Parts: sequence; structure tokens; C-alpha cells
Amino acid sequence: FLKKRLFWLILIFICALLFLLLDGLSPRPPGDRDSATGPSNTSAYRDRSVPAESSTADSNAGEGRGRPRIYIESSLSPAEYSRFIVPTAEVKAIPWQYTTKKPSRDWFEPDYADADWHTGKAGFGSKKKTAPIGTAWSSPEIWMRRAFSLEAGIDELPGLWIQHDEDVAVYLNGVLAARKKGRQSTYGFVPLSAAGREALHPGRNVIAVHCRNQRGPQYVDVGLAVFPRLDLPVTGREPAPSLEIISRTVQRFMQDNLIPSGTLAVMKKNRLVIAKGFGYTDRNRTIPIQPDALMRLASLDKLITKAAMKVLISQNPPLPTGERLQLSTPVFPLLETFGMTLPGGANPDPRLNDITIEHLLEHRSGLEHLPGQARRTIENDLGIRGKASAEDAVRWLLSRPLRFTPGTKKEYSNSAYGVARYVIQVITGDLLQFLKNNVIRPAAGVGLAYDLPADRDHREPWYSSGNHIRSSILPKKRAAAPGPGVETNLQRGLGLIGSAEAMALFLRSYHMGHGTPLLDPRTGRWAAVPDNGYGVFFGRFGGTFTLAMQRRRDEVNVAVLFNQNGDYTALAEELKGILDALPEKAWPVKK
Repeated sequence: FLKKRLFWLILIFICALLFLLLDGLSPRPPGDRDSATGPSNTSAYRDRSVPAESSTADSNAGEGRGRPRIYIESSLSPAEYSRFIVPTAEVKAIPWQYTTKKPSRDWFEPDYADADWHTGKAGFGSKKKTAPIGTAWSSPEIWMRRAFSLEAGIDELPGLWIQHDEDVAVYLNGVLAARKKGRQSTYGFVPLSAAGREALHPGRNVIAVHCRNQRGPQYVDVGLAVFPRLDLPVTGREPAPSLEIISRTVQRFMQDNLIPSGTLAVMKKNRLVIAKGFGYTDRNRTIPIQPDALMRLASLDKLITKAAMKVLISQNPPLPTGERLQLSTPVFPLLETFGMTLPGGANPDPRLNDITIEHLLEHRSGLEHLPGQARRTIENDLGIRGKASAEDAVRWLLSRPLRFTPGTKKEYSNSAYGVARYVIQVITGDLLQFLKNNVIRPAAGVGLAYDLPADRDHREPWYSSGNHIRSSILPKKRAAAPGPGVETNLQRGLGLIGSAEAMALFLRSYHMGHGTPLLDPRTGRWAAVPDNGYGVFFGRFGGTFTLAMQRRRDEVNVAVLFNQNGDYTALAEELKGILDALPEKAWPVKK
């Protein structure tokens, strides 16, 4: 008996050894390696998000039309590692002075007396399994202070390294250096305000932190570090020196926020007046990015979806009911005429039939948000073996209780736009072809594309997870890239990529708020619009941040695409201030 057991143990050991050997010899995609195996601490992940209609398209198009696979990598070599001035608990659990009782109003001033506060080691929190807790904190608020020394001035870029749950405010020497709402579940870079950077000086400095938590797990840990400034070569054109301030602002913003690559396009009336690229198209930083680089548009594709729906309505497509498609058309009754049914045993919300096309487009549908592991949830709830389709995801959404009565409230909804795209799909039979022929090509030519492996354009750059920042201050730790996107086909958008120039052309053609055409098709001139105002829209996704600005009052459109996600909305206000101040004569365009 013992001999037989020994024989089987040896056999299992040999099989395991052979498996490991063969696995080590198998080819791996670029960037898909453990950081300990090479000189650079790269980290990568495959973004497995599925565009809203890809499942429907896949059934007809074969294996070539799979989900997007985008490698999102870190970008700095070990020679560029920076250093902590005030470390986080990831590196060393240093002591802070803290209190959970509201202090006097000058608590963040450098000379404030905090001797009667408690002393505890970072980080501070409770019920946070993924964070290093050195001191328990369970009250609604906490105030923290710590003194640190600088031997000399800082030549590199100072910034914060923070994990917080929830709202946090950071002060340096009595000056507000950063404020963040909500939670940041992993450590991440937060740039200092200009006043915060200027407040740092040689000698004694004080960092002060206030964090507030309303519910659930709570945590706060704040570090201060210096980072290498990014070298961002500039490509493209800018015919008017009077407009250089726009490009310089975007370049400086990217350097301050450690954004490796980006593109900018500005149109005045029908003329492209700025087309610029900043940074590199490859993670090794050898090929400068060009202005026509294609990047993921993220939620900017909602603008395209809205325009597509308005175009479809104007075409009066035939419906099984014989009625006209309108903004007031109820969504679920329409889908029922195309054969959609709710899951067996579902108890639909009685308000379901009240959801209209307009409610979807205006974020007033009341539809449930998709959960973080949506594909798995849908497959389990519907008893699906294999991958859930776009139709499955819509059926699941429509079987859920509504968050509010349709039309009574506005709440941003990726789910609603996923359903809107599915409506276009079932009516036209091919969403992508409809977009290409009826929306994209008339507005932007070939500057927009669908982001699938088989269609990958050579102009599309690498996407940064922001881990080049993490690896620069934690060289011995492998960074966790952003979690994979939802695989349900609905939550993360259509999967379009595009150039900044193409997006600016689109903004010239369609009203950002209404989705209606802005150009008279007969004259090519700016048509009368319902308002004479200003619109701004943002898109965010793993490895992507996008910004669109439409100024209908002076016919200026701006598109900015970055290859890294982050809270970069402040750029819109900077650009707005610059554009407001530019005199009409600064534009190289005839009236």
C-alpha cells in the first residue's frame, strides 16, 4: 500500500514539473510578465470590457470580432525611481498626531499645538481588508498632522500618494494642497495645487489631513513624494502664435499630472487651428505621438450614441408596430415587438413601460446600475452557460426594480446608454455599420474606428494604468493595475476609438446636449441652434481620459485625449478661462 502511494506521489510530482516547464516555454503577450523576472517593474492587464453591441455582432461576424484587448502598462525604468518625503504605510508605518474630536479652526496651521492629540501609526481605518491599518479609526471624521523636514528645495515634481475612503483634504504649511471627494480604493497619485507646491520650503514643514467617512469601510493614508518630470515632445501644427497658450497649458497640465501621452485638437468654425501630440506612442518612449493618434473615447461615445439615435428617428425607420420612432416611444414595449422577453419568473417593475427613448438619452430612466462583476451576476441570475449576450444584459436590466420613477430624476447611467445602443442595433440590424455610414463618416471621415483586436490601428498608442507613478516610488512592489472592465457589454460604452481631430469635427457637426445637427447640410454653415451656450463632457476608463468642449457662442470646439485615467476635470476650467480671454483677432479664421 505504501509503495503504491509513493508511486502515485512521484507520478503527480513529475506531471506538475512538466506542466510548469511547458507553461514557462509558452509565448506570452507583451507586458504580461511578472515584474520580478526582468529589470523593469512593469505591470499590465488585459482590459476585458465588451462593447455594448459586440455580442450581437459576434454571432454574425465570427471569431475576428472579439472583445477589445488593450495592454495597459507602467512606463518608468528603475533608474527613474523617485523617493518619499513622507512615506505611506505601504513602505513604513510612521507615526502621526491625530484626533477624532473636531479641533479649532486653525488646526491645519504649521504652528498649531497638537501635543494633546493622540499618536498613531499609519494607515488609519477599519473594515478595510485591502489596506495596511496601523491605527484603528471608526468615527465619522479624523484629523491628522505630521511635521517633516526638507533639506533643500525640490527640483522634481512633488505630489501626494493617497488612499482614502471617503472625502479627504490635505494641507501643506496651512495651505490647501488637495481635496478629493468619494473614495480611492487603491493608492494613487494626486497632484498638489499650485499654492500647495509653493508652500513647501527648506526646513520644517507640516502636512495636515482631514478625512470624513459616511458609511461602510473607512481608511486614510497620505504620503508626500517627488516624481521625475515627464519629457513630453510635441508634434503637430499651430499656425497662430497667439494660440500657443492653449497647447502650453495642456502640455504643462500633463506634466503636472504625470500623463505620458495625449493629443489636442481645436477648431474655430470650419478650420482646424490646433492639432498637437504630446509624449510618446510607445511605452519605451522612442516614438513621439502624432496628432492623428487614435485613442479610446470612453464616455464621449455617448455623444455619438445620442446623435445616432436622433439621426435614426429622423429617418423614420419601419417598426413592427407601424408607428413612428420618436423620443416618446416606450422602450420595453418596442423591444417586445422585436421578440424580447423578460427572464422567466421575473416580476417587472410596474413603471417599466414608462421608460422612453428620451429617458435613456437624458439619464432619467431609473434603470439599475450594473454591478462590478456584472457578467457573472447576469449569467448566474439568468442561468446562462457561457457568455452573456447584449440581449441577456438588457433582459436582466429590465427585470430589475427601477431606482426611481422614470423622468422624475436625473442620474448618470451607463446602463441606459447601453440599452439605447441595443435599441439602435435591433432596429437597424447593424449598429456599427449604421454609425459608420450615418454619423461618423458624414461628421468626421475616417478618424473614428471600432476598437477590436482585428481592427487595431497602428496609430493607437499604449495605455497607461498610472502604475509608472506607483513603480517610481515603490520599486520593489508590483503594482496592481486597474481591475478588468465589466464584461456585460453595457457598462463601459461602445468601444470606439478616435483622434482628437475627428472628435472636434464631430462636435462641429452635432449639438453636444441635444444630439441634433449643427451644420446645415445644404450650405455647410453653422445652423441655428436652440441655445448659444457652452458644453463640456468627460470620458473615463482604464487607461483613458477624454475631454470635449463645445462653445456654440463663438464656434470653438476642443477635444483632448489622454492615455491615462484620472481626475483631470480641472483642465476644462483652465481651457475655458483661456478661451474666454482670447480676442477674436487671435484666431486665424475669417469672420
